Amino acid sequence: MSLGWRVVGKRWAYRARQFFTRCLAREADIDVDAIRGVLPEPAFQLYQGMPLGDRIHAQNVWRMVQNGGPCSRDLEQAALLHDVGKSRANLSLVHRVLIVLIQGAHAPLLERLARDDPHSWRYPFYVHLHHAEIGALLCADAGCSPLTVALVRYHETRSALPDSPAGLRSNLVKLIYGDDRC
Repeated sequence: MSLGWRVVGKRWAYRARQFFTRCLAREADIDVDAIRGVLPEPAFQLYQGMPLGDRIHAQNVWRMVQNGGPCSRDLEQAALLHDVGKSRANLSLVHRVLIVLIQGAHAPLLERLARDDPHSWRYPFYVHLHHAEIGALLCADAGCSPLTVALVRYHETRSALPDSPAGLRSNLVKLIYGDDRC
């Protein structure tokens, strides 16, 4: 089997695991008190506004970065809020499946489908592609630190990791690692 197909196979396994985790998610699976202790109130309200499956995913990423050793409050907050930008699109299961299929088959098609028009059926594709920047702006508006905002903004970055603000690169590596495994 070629390397390309192994990568695709791993990605599909990851997405299948995500799908079943979301299907089985229950509100009782969220450790609200612990999360409330990490996020300031405006950021907690952002977290609460995310769909249940996204909140479960964020909680899992948060636990993963905590288990990786000492981590800053900024990193913990970013782990909980890294996908908050997606909450602005009401990504349905159909959109999520289409995104995975399109990215696997022909990623440039997703760019062509995306439209920055909230009234368009194509808007969820736009939000998916730009959720990191959208989330960073939401986090900034909620009063999160510049480091938390930058971590959310760059959490989809896999190359040429930025150096500033201080601590960004090392924390970003931890966040990406957790996100890729949850």
